[in-house]
Amino acid sequence: MRVNVTKSLHVNEIPKEVRSMVDKIHKYMSYDLQDNLQNIVRLSLSSNGEEFFASIESIDAFRKDLATIDIALQECQNIIKGYKDVVMAPQDEETSSTEADEFHRETNKQEEVNYEYDNQYEDG
Repeated sequence: MRVNVTKSLHVNEIPKEVRSMVDKIHKYMSYDLQDNLQNIVRLSLSSNGEEFFASIESIDAFRKDLATIDIALQECQNIIKGYKDVVMAPQDEETSSTEADEFHRETNKQEEVNYEYDNQYEDG
């Protein structure tokens, strides 16, 4: 079962959080996914009928894992896009630099960015 979790962070914490999410995906792909793929290869090369046909379920599970990774990467991408929108927001040209500086100081103190991400890799 997939569950979305909402988390509130200060805007300055977003890059660290995204790096953590990407690192979890990377570890999963480097170890678990690689082992699953090797199992598929082993089963598909088997001359034993039961093992050969077991590759059907293994391939299905592998494809589901790939879809989960795709979703997790999409979530990372969406968070980065939202972060970019916040930190790279265009300034109104009529606003004086003093007013803009004050606005950014207040925004940096108070602003938190909310996002949703899949909790798939939290335990892994």
